[in-house]
Amino acid sequence: MNRLRHVAPLLVLAALAACSRSEEKPPEVIRPVLSVV
Repeated sequence: MNRLRHVAPLLVLAALAACSRSEEKPPEVIRPVLSVV
């Protein structure tokens, strides 16, 4: 179960990265997420 805790945030970051790339948004949207993690 410990692996899920490490993999889940990575999947979320990967999804946000994909969305930011498709929409061409600045990394400002990802910064708050990284600070929370």
